[in-house]
Amino acid sequence: MRVIKNVPTVSLQMGVYKLLSMGQDKKVYGQVPEEVITPYITIDAITAKPLDTKNSIQWFCSLTVNVWGTEEEKQAVYEAVSDITYLISKYGVEKVQVDGFAVLDAQIDMIETFPEQTTGYHGLIQINYQLSDKEE
Repeated sequence: MRVIKNVPTVSLQMGVYKLLSMGQDKKVYGQVPEEVITPYITIDAITAKPLDTKNSIQWFCSLTVNVWGTEEEKQAVYEAVSDITYLISKYGVEKVQVDGFAVLDAQIDMIETFPEQTTGYHGLIQINYQLSDKEE
């Protein structure tokens, strides 16, 4: 296996953050402040698995985007989930820039919406990315 010089987790999160911030009207947070207006979006867990191929190191990444709202904002959470799904499916490859990597594919893996017991309503979008290391 080749030496891995760069892991794409932070730069992938930044690329998705930029797309979501520019493509819809809900606030996107990496770290949620104490006082926040709902609904809002967070980018949370990211996993990255390297695969050494003949020509490069490919990365299979999974990232979780969450939408948070109050009980009364159920419809707004649904709309935000739809907006995110649209943005990723239409622009997830061509408009997401990941420093040091080529974005090969972006797929919505799973969508879930459900009531939270204490915080209101929650939407979750699991997104899978395939990246290729540019540093060869």
